[in-house]
Amino acid sequence: MSLGLFTNLWGADLAAEPVEIYGTYTAGCICNATVLPAQGRGYQVVRLKRQRYFGHPTLISLIEDLGQQVFANDWGILYIGDLSQKTGGPMPNGHASHQNGLDADIMLMGIGLKGDLFLNETQREKFKPQSVLNKTFTDLDLRKWHPRHGEVIRAAASFTRVERIFVHPLIKRALCRQFAGEKWLHKIRPWWGHYQHFHIRLACPGDSPHCVSQPEPPLKTGCGEDLNWWFSDEAQQTFRKKTKGSKTPQKPSLPPQCLKLLGI
Repeated sequence: MSLGLFTNLWGADLAAEPVEIYGTYTAGCICNATVLPAQGRGYQVVRLKRQRYFGHPTLISLIEDLGQQVFANDWGILYIGDLSQKTGGPMPNGHASHQNGLDADIMLMGIGLKGDLFLNETQREKFKPQSVLNKTFTDLDLRKWHPRHGEVIRAAASFTRVERIFVHPLIKRALCRQFAGEKWLHKIRPWWGHYQHFHIRLACPGDSPHCVSQPEPPLKTGCGEDLNWWFSDEAQQTFRKKTKGSKTPQKPSLPPQCLKLLGI
């Protein structure tokens, strides 16, 4: 099937009207989001039936540009997971964030592989991301992690529109060793989970004054004491408390514009 047919499956261009973001990454929405084409040079969207392939145009172009780099450097393929829903807002499962069209998950599986890596329709829907950690979650599995993962994450962080990238603390540690002292490492933020994918987050675009920004990450690389904390007893206790949290977490308050857009 041609790339053009995959692209046209989505129908009309949803970005014909001005795009507007309201609220935060964890309590927000997006009006007139752009569709990420189902596949392109260097990337392929997986689990299409979830319909989480919408985002701000800057996010869509970022993924396409990064895919071009992956293709040009023979780094494998980017399997693209969740962006946002058509109008953003809370997802029924899987994420607290990804609500305003500025977040994207890129699977670690596929990077560094060779050959024809495009999946057929069944494989895409049944796609299961693969962890790059060992079975005890104490270190990376070097059969699944290699320097090309670092090169791809480095390339993603090099885009000025990328504000932060979330990875597992063990991945952050590996990047600190592979690229010791490099300034872009300050964008790489350790967070629980994120051992099957890395999570790109863009800054609020200038054309959306109602988008609520996060504080910019510190300029230091975060490869010293900040990173060491994630391997401390205190961090493990914090993680256990987090995972034992309420089964029905409180829903964040959405901006009034989102209540109208989402029909709530």
